[in-house]
Amino acid sequence: MKTIIILRHAKAEREAPHSNSDFDRPLADKGKEQLKTLPTLFQHCGCEPELILASPAARTKATAEAVHTLFPKSELVFDPTLYLAEAETIIGLLMQLPKSINSVCVVGHNPGLYELAIHVKKHDIAMPTLGMVRIDVQYRNWNDLKY
Repeated sequence: MKTIIILRHAKAEREAPHSNSDFDRPLADKGKEQLKTLPTLFQHCGCEPELILASPAARTKATAEAVHTLFPKSELVFDPTLYLAEAETIIGLLMQLPKSINSVCVVGHNPGLYELAIHVKKHDIAMPTLGMVRIDVQYRNWNDLKY
């Protein structure tokens, strides 16, 4: 069995302070407060990720680093292809994971995370900021995932 924890980044500022780039938008004060709920979210999730795979955008990076603080033994990887990635792209990345990894936390953006959750869970799911969904798939290998 493989476990995917889908985690949307915490609430971000509407604009980056010194840039017009969406990529550089930092967490808002509300987002920083939301991060304080991560221990409870992961306690309800009931799974410790072996790998944290995240978009390198400022808001997802801050969120992923907060997750890594909770699970310092987890490997933390920032992958540029996750920035605003569609579900198909995310599944493609997951399919490349080694068989030895059994649980991964994907920290990213909507609408791709929302689409991924619907595709794998097969029903509608809300993905607000810092929304989390745990998905257990009955596969032995990540490359068994399909889009």
